[in-house]
Amino acid sequence: MTANHKSSNIITQNCPCCSGQVFHVCCQPLLDKKAHAASALALMRSRFTAFSLGRLDYINDTQKPNNTTYSNTDTASKTTTTEWLKLEIIRAPKPLPPYQKATVTFKAYYKKGGIEGVLHEKSSFCKFANKWYYIKGKTL
Repeated sequence: MTANHKSSNIITQNCPCCSGQVFHVCCQPLLDKKAHAASALALMRSRFTAFSLGRLDYINDTQKPNNTTYSNTDTASKTTTTEWLKLEIIRAPKPLPPYQKATVTFKAYYKKGGIEGVLHEKSSFCKFANKWYYIKGKTL
């Protein structure tokens, strides 16, 4: 099964973020703004899920305020022309006190234009006003 579940029937299916949990327990509460990500890793997983479901609102809302990493056009392109297949977490060290910054290294497998690829990235996150935000990513 691929992570690209753009239909509404995924509630009882495994979450697109490949956590092994069902969507309604894993990322849905975050995407529906009923909860905040408890860690940078949880935010990374939920952002992958948002990309796979085409949830531009969540992707934009979870960037650090005033961050221009993704424009709405870039985000729309990544969600509508790319089929996100699988997320593999490579490294997600626990942040050191005062727990304001963290990184997550991952591989996101995708298919675009019939060609499969892998995005290998180390993403940086920060905690601001008790919420985790995406800052930037470095392609590895």
